[in-house]
Amino acid sequence: MYKLTEYKGIPRIKISEEKLTYPAKKQIYRIFDKNGRFKEDILMLDDEIPPPNSEALLFPVLKKGKLVSNLPELNEIQQVYLNNINKLPEDFKVLEENHIFTLRISKKLEDLINSLKNKFV
Repeated sequence: MYKLTEYKGIPRIKISEEKLTYPAKKQIYRIFDKNGRFKEDILMLDDEIPPPNSEALLFPVLKKGKLVSNLPELNEIQQVYLNNINKLPEDFKVLEENHIFTLRISKKLEDLINSLKNKFV
């Protein structure tokens, strides 16, 4: 599904009672704890400095209809999956319980959202 978040370098936002689109170009970082396990994710503006002990989760695959990333082989995809399972905190591996993984929104993104809401609401 396509969501307009920026047009000609200007952040765009959709505001409705049911949903809100996050404006501008963004990146999501997975932050790891001291043991290398997943701690939380944070959604940030693309130009923000990455948090320490984190990795970016979004990367370009296509640009202007052209493939710009090498597509992984099936065995590489499987290895990434297995590595990620090993990095999950143990609580998330217990199927009988429901655990919610933390997703934060950066202060800069939150400020942009609020400024656009105030402008249009």
